[in-house]
Amino acid sequence: MKLFLILTLVTPFCGAAKFYIPNFKTNWHHAHEFCHSLGMALVSIESQEKQEQLVKFIQTTDKLDESVRFWLGASDLAQSGTFTWFASSRQMTYQHWARNEPNRKDGEHCIELWNPHYDWGWNDNVCDYLDYPICESVEQPCISEF
Repeated sequence: MKLFLILTLVTPFCGAAKFYIPNFKTNWHHAHEFCHSLGMALVSIESQEKQEQLVKFIQTTDKLDESVRFWLGASDLAQSGTFTWFASSRQMTYQHWARNEPNRKDGEHCIELWNPHYDWGWNDNVCDYLDYPICESVEQPCISEF
């Protein structure tokens, strides 16, 4: 009996991410639930390229303002000081913190993207703060033969 091995390549990101920002602000927990209800997830930023892609998207919306803030899909709710991406449960490796962040003030466990000095840095904030959610499409793995 001969055994045949068929190899497939599974890539975790097949195609470009699609972003969506609704026209309301909400707390981090509701932001997660809202994105999930759309079949999406709060955005994860795991590279400089993704950070730049997201900023370019925001710049095309009506939400471009120095004081506007957006929820990202990361927190240290599970273990204080250890930030993880909610959608993948992976610990952050790429980080783009704003100056003097994360400062871990009392109750600041959820991550937001903001633009106080036009640098689009990340900030830890209380999860009950009202920010715009940024939802992203949840890509299914692509399978391709090689």
